[in-house]
Amino acid sequence: MRLPLLLLLLPPLSSPLSLPPLPKLPSPPAFVSPPAFIAASLLSLSLLAPPSLAAGTVAPLADVGLGEFLVKDSKQLLRLSLPYTPGDPGRAAQESLEYVKLRLDQVGFAGKKSVWSSALKDLSAAKASLSSSRPALLEAVPGARRGAAERELALLDEALAQLGDALRDQDISATTAAQAGAAERLYEVRLAAQPRARLPYELPGEVAMLPTLRGRATVSATVTRGDARAKPFEMGESERGQTYSATLPLSIVVDGLRAPVTAGNFVDLVARGAYAGAEVGGTSDLFVNVKAKKPSARRIPLELFYKKDGGPTYHYNSDEDKRATEAFMDPFQAPGAMGMVHEPEDSDSASDEFFFLKWKQNADKLDQIRKGDVISAVKVVDGMENFVPGGK
Repeated sequence: MRLPLLLLLLPPLSSPLSLPPLPKLPSPPAFVSPPAFIAASLLSLSLLAPPSLAAGTVAPLADVGLGEFLVKDSKQLLRLSLPYTPGDPGRAAQESLEYVKLRLDQVGFAGKKSVWSSALKDLSAAKASLSSSRPALLEAVPGARRGAAERELALLDEALAQLGDALRDQDISATTAAQAGAAERLYEVRLAAQPRARLPYELPGEVAMLPTLRGRATVSATVTRGDARAKPFEMGESERGQTYSATLPLSIVVDGLRAPVTAGNFVDLVARGAYAGAEVGGTSDLFVNVKAKKPSARRIPLELFYKKDGGPTYHYNSDEDKRATEAFMDPFQAPGAMGMVHEPEDSDSASDEFFFLKWKQNADKLDQIRKGDVISAVKVVDGMENFVPGGK
């Protein structure tokens, strides 16, 4: 059964299940499908330093990325899942910039002049789209945020120039850094144009009364060791070698544009302090599992947003809805993705228990989290203006 995700943002991250609260993991029926007993309705976990993508492409019919390429970088997934209208030049430029990274990552670059040439064409296409759309991009941004958007566009111009130089030099390190900077600058401008606390579709009356997040928000969390004698967290190499810290910072981007009810429930619980002091309940090769320290009596429905739809669907999983082969707006295929746990026989049973998705080959920071570690601090640091309390 294919279910959606919660995209999350983590720090640099990089079976049968061993988690006591969860049933055995069934064999997934399709590529990186979440297990049948888990419903993920989106939050979004994007890495502060995303892992490199696995090599390879997928058939376009799989619809799990952009064109023929598989998107497995959570920041890219967030940028590409931002709502847009047909013919939107900002979206067209975003796609062209993302193709640069996907092409070099998945086709390869060493000694492949044709790939570098194609990436330069992608950059030219992005510039052409932006040249014709810059006034419209700024006009779409409300006045209070337009100044910041203009500064982002100026920085975007610099990043595009750096990307062009790096591509012509066939310098993969400089290309990777410049592409990430340019793609993120453009995304910030497009995000600034999104209406606050408003969705581009109507919610069904049965769920509209629940707390909802009608936009995106960022949650900052800190994980500390439950056992003071345990090895500190590895934070990466410096000039003096490996650095360590007693705390592990997480930055979680919560996507209410694609899962307003699930995201609203999570943000509400964070704001109420439900996760402060919560312990990691268990880990496995695939998951890090967390329950709220202050349990919630609220239950929320399964929420899935298919790529072909204009809004989320509720209550029925993909098998029950005969849509098991369809892709989701935020596919469950990025290390760091976050989802809510549902009971095996009840799709509408999500409450306060969530999990992070990790894959052994890309785990890095997530793989360091152990059972008994503690979320010592957690708060909403941005986007609370998109939260609508509801009546339940």
